[in-house]
Amino acid sequence: MSDTSETPSELLDAADDHDERAESLRREARRNVETAIRDQLDFEATVTAEHSGDGFVVEVKPDALSTVELDDDDLNVSVRAATLAIGAIEVDPETVRNIRELIDEIGELHSDQPGAPRDVIVRNAAAVGLTSDEAERELDKLRTRGEIYEPQSDYLRTT
Repeated sequence: MSDTSETPSELLDAADDHDERAESLRREARRNVETAIRDQLDFEATVTAEHSGDGFVVEVKPDALSTVELDDDDLNVSVRAATLAIGAIEVDPETVRNIRELIDEIGELHSDQPGAPRDVIVRNAAAVGLTSDEAERELDKLRTRGEIYEPQSDYLRTT
């Protein structure tokens, strides 16, 4: 090794610094999303954001929230029940009632692929009232019961 190259330990420290910075940026983005939503509401509510794919799923409480559409120059926000989905929602929440229908709808939108991409399903789970964690659990249950299958890794189809 030359005197100017970094040691493996220094490289690992640098990687840790990047991971910490990325996490710090995710926390800052989450706070910014929560603040942007809170500022657009005309009622008192608890707003919590969860990073999901390339967007956020935001939960707004109280339960008395009805369907609302909010737009901001930087955010496209769709409110359905008590769930906000921020990012590239690819399906109309009014056309799907459950995750199986969501898989079918996304599969149609991605007809050039072997099925509905799992990450897109999870990212759009708010359309059927699920968080990304709930969607993952539901997909696992459906696969265990044989109601969905993976024609290729990370792509899903209904049976």
